[in-house]
Amino acid sequence: MGVVGVLMDLVAQDPEGILLRHTYSRRYHSNRAINVPLRSTTHSTWQVLRAAKRSKKPSLGRDLRVTPSRVTKDGTFLTTLVDEGLLTRATGTADAPFDATYSLTEKGEHAAEYGEYEFQIKPRVVEPVAKKRTAKK
Repeated sequence: MGVVGVLMDLVAQDPEGILLRHTYSRRYHSNRAINVPLRSTTHSTWQVLRAAKRSKKPSLGRDLRVTPSRVTKDGTFLTTLVDEGLLTRATGTADAPFDATYSLTEKGEHAAEYGEYEFQIKPRVVEPVAKKRTAKK
């Protein structure tokens, strides 16, 4: 059986009365449905992905710094895009992000075209807080 995709918008209300809007992509694989959350790209991220898509060969990190701002001055935005799975590092390391070359992944091409991509929710690890012990006198 083929894969059929349907977008759903869910509106939930949190305890403080603020309406939260979640967009999920429901994909039907044979007899079961899987809800996959979608994340919209920011404008600056979309510009970086479009610049990478326009390039025929892997782009240098310094060429992908489309907007010179304080957010992009250290290159961590490139590492974040690699961690999200939108870009792959063709050459170089994370230590020198502007000297490395990057190419788009399939997920990155989709995000460059439509401005949104599927992401996996990573569970947060909550460490228990140790109570302070006071010395008895």
